[in-house]
Amino acid sequence: MAKNRFGFEQPDRSCAKWELAKSNDHGIIDQYNAESFVIGGTVLNVFKLLGVHEQGKLVDLTGEGIPVSGGTAKGFSERSAFDSDDCKPWKSKQQGSQDIIADAFLGYDFGVPKLDNGRNKYGVEVNNQEHITTIRIKQSSNASRRVTKARIERSDDKQVWKGSAVVLLPNDEELNTISFRESALARYWRIRPLDFTGEATDFWEIQTMELVDWDQTNLYTVQDEYGWIENRDRDYAKKPVEIKGYYDLLEKESDLTQFGFNVNGGIYYITANFNDIVQRIGRPVVIGDILELPSEAMFDPDMKRIAKYIEVTDVSWSAEGYTPGWQPTMLRIIAEPMMAKQETMDIIGDLAGDVDSSGLFDIDESPYSELAIKQSEKQRAKALDEVPQDGSDSTEFTSFDEETIAKYAEHDINLSKISVNQKGLYTEDGLPKNGEDYTVGPEYPEKPSDGDYHRVEYVGMADDVPPRLYKFAAKKGRWIFVEADRRKQFQQRKPNVDRYVASTNAISTRLIGKTQK
Repeated sequence: MAKNRFGFEQPDRSCAKWELAKSNDHGIIDQYNAESFVIGGTVLNVFKLLGVHEQGKLVDLTGEGIPVSGGTAKGFSERSAFDSDDCKPWKSKQQGSQDIIADAFLGYDFGVPKLDNGRNKYGVEVNNQEHITTIRIKQSSNASRRVTKARIERSDDKQVWKGSAVVLLPNDEELNTISFRESALARYWRIRPLDFTGEATDFWEIQTMELVDWDQTNLYTVQDEYGWIENRDRDYAKKPVEIKGYYDLLEKESDLTQFGFNVNGGIYYITANFNDIVQRIGRPVVIGDILELPSEAMFDPDMKRIAKYIEVTDVSWSAEGYTPGWQPTMLRIIAEPMMAKQETMDIIGDLAGDVDSSGLFDIDESPYSELAIKQSEKQRAKALDEVPQDGSDSTEFTSFDEETIAKYAEHDINLSKISVNQKGLYTEDGLPKNGEDYTVGPEYPEKPSDGDYHRVEYVGMADDVPPRLYKFAAKKGRWIFVEADRRKQFQQRKPNVDRYVASTNAISTRLIGKTQK
């Protein structure tokens, strides 16, 4: 920093791109204004708000869905990019920058969960949705087959695609982790090229791609989109930055009542030079920043220093900071005493340490750090999620083999009479367990083998009868009933319920008893 004519350090802003005062006259006024703060202003220590805590973990969400693309080169598969065990890359069908930017993409459909053998996990389409905020991508070792700029898009029907972010991809062959802002839940996600490095005969090639729901610390990430637009689990800078400003001192009054001890801290109105703040902390002061007021520190009975912290609640231009040509030069910062709440747990934990066994002040043990509940589309999607609709999911149960049954039979325990298929409400889906194959149709196969499964679907005969699963027993020479598709049965009843709830002939209860015209 340069020194002014009084010998005090003064930021050099001769080339600052954030300068608001463009003319020489306004610039001189702003410079003198900043000098007055540096000379006579009080010290304010700013703990910068960095963003929100990382939510979730770097866990790839792909695996049970279906890869999608704009076309694949012959001999290659979309699934190769999402299969870590497959050494083969994915190549686009399109070649050249023009065709690749126009039609190529690689994505994933989370809507139909699949088992490892390719069979549908459930008997009904569940339309799963995921919220992707991070991708991990490794492109080709060939520099002419890479994309350097791409668009992340989401869709609910694979027809209308909405943009979630535009990301820059490093031009290398490393596995890069790229995070972007939160958007919304969706069934389909894809990455679409915007800039391609290759020539007219080059493919777009991806070695590995992972889709992750993980929020990187970001000042613009908002957790509560539908409430008070708050960032509850905040990250703050550990080291404060010193700025200069002034404010009016406030008289404080302590009030001891039957409800407890209350200290009326009041509201602080702080004025500081805009350009000086940007030079020192790299950006203007924003709502959520924490300020320490060294001039208002107190001492406890043990003569330990008690610092005064306030939280910024509003920022605007100061009316007294305009030049005669109406150029703003100063910020009016409104702040209130910082309280011990979830929003400030990060900085309070660092300042106070482990001072309370309950974990109220220690962010590492505080139960409040687990309360990052996003009031967003995730709740609505989970409410519509049909896997399972209620009770436990019976698809993960393993049946007993013949050897185990015989072993327990020696001790007079008949495992064949024990039902491993739990009969919880709506858990029966009419599908064989452990991903075993089955046939489907209104009639039984003519020449079944022992242990074959057949799913009887009463299409066009009795729509209200759910599909039933049968297993052929050679010893008995007939088909044995296993279970019915209760999930399908419940799903068929929902339109009838909706018809009664949202009837077009319904009359509002407010109109009952009134004359209809």
